[in-house]
Formats: sequence, C-alpha cells, structure tokens
Amino acid sequence: MAFLPTDALSRRPTRPRPGSALLLVVALALSGAGPAGAQLGPQPTPTLEAADGTFAPALKDLLETGLAGEAAAPQQAQDLAALQSLYRDQGWRPMWSDAAGADARAKALVATLAAADSHGLDPDDYGASALAALLGAGRADLRAEFEIRLGLGLAGYAHDLSRGRTVPGEVFAENHVQPAPIQRTAILARLQGLPPDEVTRVLDALAPDQVWYGRLRRALATLRAQRDAGVAWPRVAEGELLEPGDRDPRVAQVRARLLATGELSQSDDVTRLDPDRITLYDPELEAALRSFQARHGLAVDGVVGPNTLAALNAPLEARIRQIQLNLERLRWMPDALGDSHLLVNLADFSVTGTFDGERVYWTRAVVGTPYNRTPVFSDRLEYLEFNPYWNVPYSIATKELLPKIKADPDYLAAHDYEVLASWSDAATPLDPAAIEWQSLSRGNFPYRIRQRPGPQNALGRVKFMFPNRFNVYLHDTPARRLFERPTRAFSHGCVRLDKPLELAELLLRDDPDWTPERIRAVIASGRRTIVSLPETVPVHLTYLTAWVDDAGTLQFRDDIYGRDAALSAALLDPRAHLN
Repeated sequence: MAFLPTDALSRRPTRPRPGSALLLVVALALSGAGPAGAQLGPQPTPTLEAADGTFAPALKDLLETGLAGEAAAPQQAQDLAALQSLYRDQGWRPMWSDAAGADARAKALVATLAAADSHGLDPDDYGASALAALLGAGRADLRAEFEIRLGLGLAGYAHDLSRGRTVPGEVFAENHVQPAPIQRTAILARLQGLPPDEVTRVLDALAPDQVWYGRLRRALATLRAQRDAGVAWPRVAEGELLEPGDRDPRVAQVRARLLATGELSQSDDVTRLDPDRITLYDPELEAALRSFQARHGLAVDGVVGPNTLAALNAPLEARIRQIQLNLERLRWMPDALGDSHLLVNLADFSVTGTFDGERVYWTRAVVGTPYNRTPVFSDRLEYLEFNPYWNVPYSIATKELLPKIKADPDYLAAHDYEVLASWSDAATPLDPAAIEWQSLSRGNFPYRIRQRPGPQNALGRVKFMFPNRFNVYLHDTPARRLFERPTRAFSHGCVRLDKPLELAELLLRDDPDWTPERIRAVIASGRRTIVSLPETVPVHLTYLTAWVDDAGTLQFRDDIYGRDAALSAALLDPRAHLN
C-alpha cells in the first residue's frame, strides 16, 4: 500500500471508491421511482417532466457541467459520470422527486444523512444542508440539483458508514487494516420495494455490527447532550499533589469535577450534610477518584498527580472528538472478529480473549515503544512454541548487543546467548572467543545471535505465532515488573503477556493431548516444542483510545503513539466539503 507523506496528514485523505460507491449509487437508485409509489422502468404514460421537457435538459446539463460553483474532486467526477449513465438508462426521469418536490422516500433519506453526526460523521460531507434547502423545490433545475446531490450523498454516506471515512494507511503508516467491501447486492435486495419508514433502518444497518460500536454511539449522544445543555466540566487548578486526608481549596474543584461525570454521586458526597468538609480529601472522594483513574488507564493510587490532573482537565469537547475518532476506527475493523479470537488493544496495553463466543481471558500487556510502534493489523494464530529460542533481530544485535559484547567478552555466556554462522536453518553455533568482535560494526555483521531457552530468554517460556511481515507476535517475558506500571510501552514491537500460560491452556483446551499438566511438564523440561493449533484463531491488533466496556463504563486512554492527532486532522479538522 502506498502511503501519503507526513505533510499530507494535514489534509483529509479519502478512500478511492471508483467501483463500490458508484455501483451502490445504482443499487440505491434502483430501489424506487420518481413519483411516490411509482416504479422505475418503461412507463405506460409520459411523466409531467417528459411532457414539459424541462427536467431532463436541466439534469443533463448539471451532470455534464457539475454543480454550480463547486469544483468536482476526482471521486465526485466519477460519481457524476455514474449518475449520468444511470439517468440516461432510466430515460432522464427523476428518481426521488416530482413536481411538488422530494417524495417521501427522499425525505427519509435526507433525514438519515442529516443524522450522520450520530455516527461521528459530518452531515455536510453528504450535502445534508443543501438537500434540506431543496426538499420542497418544484422548479426543474432545482429538482435536478436535488436529485444529483442526493445521489452523491447516498454514495458517500453508504461507503463511509460501512468502511470508514478515511483511508487507514494514509492516516498513519502503521495501520494495515483493510475494511471489508460493501455488500452491494444485499443492499439492493433489501431496498427493493421498501416503504419510506424502512429506508433509515436499512442504511443504518451498514454501520459496524459490533457491540462496541453501538455502545460508543450512545456514549457520544450522552456527552453531546451534556454539551448542548451547557454543561462544562469544572477544571482543577495546578498545584502540589493532592493526597487522601489533605485539606486544600482545590479539593472542592476535584469534588465538582467528579460529580459532573458521575464518579462521585450526590448521595455519596458527604459535603451536602457537612459543608465544612468540601475542602477535605475524604474517603468517599478518594474512592471516586480511584474509579476515575481506573477508567482512564492511570495509576490507581488516589493521588492527584500530573497525569491524573491532565485527565481531570480534559475538556468535554475533547472527549467527544475522541469518541468520534474511535467510531471511525471501529468502522475500519471487520464486523466478524471470530467466535473465538484475541483482541489486542495497544492503547490499553491489554489482550482480551473470546472463546466460543464468551470473553473469558484478559491480561495486561507490554507493547512497542513510541519509537518502535506496534502496527495495527489482523492475522491468524497458527501455533505455539514452548521454550523458544530468541533469534535476536539484526537491528537489535548490532545496535544494542554488539557494544555490550565488545565491552564485556563474557556478556554472551552470562545471558545465555550463542552465535551462529548465518541465518540459515543449517547454521551451527560458533565459538565466540574465536570471533574478532572489535572489527565488527552495524554494517559488517555476518552472524546470527540467538538466546537459548531458559529463565533469561527474552520470549519467556512460550510464544504465540501468527506469521506476518512485521515479525510481531505475542509472548511471555521474564521482565515481570513492567506489568505493574500503568503505561507499558517498552518492547521493540512485539506484545508481551502477563498471563501467557492461561492463554496457552485456553488455546489447547479442546486437545486432549495437551492438558495443563502436560503443558507445565514440557515447559519444565526446557526442550523447545512446537504445537500446532487444531484451528487457527483470529488475532486483531487494534488501537482504541475510547470504548465502553461490558460493565457499561466509558473508558478513555492516552494517545501513546500520537495516532489520535493524525486521525483528527484527517477526519475532523476543517476541510472543504465535496457534496
């Protein structure tokens, strides 16, 4: 896939859709006729437009020259050409209007486009305002404009709702998801003969069929309702750490902030009975703050430090935008993740396992550093490797290990490394003492370094393989203390698991030869052992900074890789509307 240069992130990339969207325009248009209740195709009697000859010329002219005052972008030009062909085939008759203006189906469609913001999309990307102004237009040229704008709007909306408004790989280079194509035939079949009140339901069905998507839409509506009601989340002033038991004027600000978002309820706020305690950091407020910290991925310590203060002071509008960004990410993802699958949320430093339709596994994870960002992609887990060797990547061997080996001849032996003559499968270990290490460099390093299985092995006791071009996989680790940190971006790109053996047991649960006891016996033996899975399991590496969990709690996470900023520039920043 070709990616835009960095400076292109200031512009809004749009997914090329020369085939799917144009055919979708045709599919949607074929679902009904011009006058309400009429059917497309040869008509036994001429319409009013055919009789007075005013609609067809106006429609032809607009389709050939474009909408007045608007320069057609390449995608719009292609859509106009498709509409021109469609209307020509239908004898230049109107599809969505009659002499009185828009028909009932068209009005329902315009209402659907106007409600695009409920999905975090901009209605004016689909011409909603212009369409609303033309609903009652009876003049031929205005009706022609309405028909064209509606066709363009439907094409864009159906595409964006089902596949996403932006191109994933153009938003950030480590995004390698490929949204599924539109099911055009199914859409056409469902729209045929439907009454106006069914149109909205059919179009909304193009949105992701994921429980997270519906939850996040409802959360977006809730926060927007607060904003529209004039609610503003109180800010907390800068200052020293606030700890339980402190008495400080800023405690009242923390109290007001947590009351605004519900971590502290009115019934739990003891200050309503004892106003003197409003500046006292009491146990009730501490419990509320810990809840706030948990749902923002912070250290749950009850202390108002710099990170907690920053989260407390995030504006309501910023959180609304964050939800919009993550609705777009969910549109990129496949609807069917798999009855059994693993979901890696890089921004949450976590891995969730669903098996036989039930989420039964969750573990903390360590992901790539901001310099070694873990990519977003989907693949299939094929096999496990117990007591793995770690073949040190060339970049790590030359950048990190070589200077240590030069400084300490015993470094390799002390860390259970061995040196092989090459990367060939037939390569044999060499005597490190026979190698002139001082003569080697990053540009001159013909050897392979690998770490033997054992307690020091960087991959731990098991790795989970889904072969991919990024050389990213899940694995155990001896660096257990890193899991205690709230922010866990420390790896070179792979994902380290806090509970790898539990995952191995779940993956092999249906194989009678691999009981938990045998797994532990194989690990204790120290022998490298590869186990193929009876069935491959989908693995989805994602980057969600906002979602609603199974308990109904709206969660937010920091943008550790700066990907929210790039997506916001592409999706939400001011831009020219094409439709």
